[in-house]
Amino acid sequence: MLTLKPEDIFIGCRANSKKKALRIAADSLQASGYVSEGFF
Repeated sequence: MLTLKPEDIFIGCRANSKKKALRIAADSLQASGYVSEGFF
């Protein structure tokens, strides 16, 4: 199971589209090492 740290959570983050929101989340997961490159 995935355990997120406080720095992995974005409060008040805004995106102008669903695709952009998913990109922000995927980039963060990749930067934290939770997923590999090309996940999104």
